[in-house]
Amino acid sequence: MVLVIFLVIVVLVLAIGINENKKKTKYKNGLMNDEEKAKYEKRLAYQEQLKKSKTIRQVMIVGNNTDSRKKVGSTVVRGAVGGALLGPAGLVGGALSGKNKVIGKTTFLIEYEDGHRETKTVDNNSTEFNKLCNYLKMD
Repeated sequence: MVLVIFLVIVVLVLAIGINENKKKTKYKNGLMNDEEKAKYEKRLAYQEQLKKSKTIRQVMIVGNNTDSRKKVGSTVVRGAVGGALLGPAGLVGGALSGKNKVIGKTTFLIEYEDGHRETKTVDNNSTEFNKLCNYLKMD
């Protein structure tokens, strides 16, 4: 059943692609009537505008925030071990020695080719962070 659905989807995608190639060829060879030509050009303009609305022109950093927190699991385990070995003082010391987890976030102002802007806050060292850093202007 899954194979049949997959094959139907593949056939539909191929049919759409073939139809698009036929329209493109008709347009290039001047074989479309005025109505078809206007619709095709309108769709091409829409696709170009859509492409511009997703294309990044430049990026600026507008904020940076880091937050340091104790890891809960590490704190509990170290506190329990310290308490077992040295009593109440060991419990406190073990809990305070828990590992820190540093969470860094950066806020970017993104300007797109079509002129609109958006702010986006992402985790430092994420793939999206690295992608946006490629668009930073270093003046």
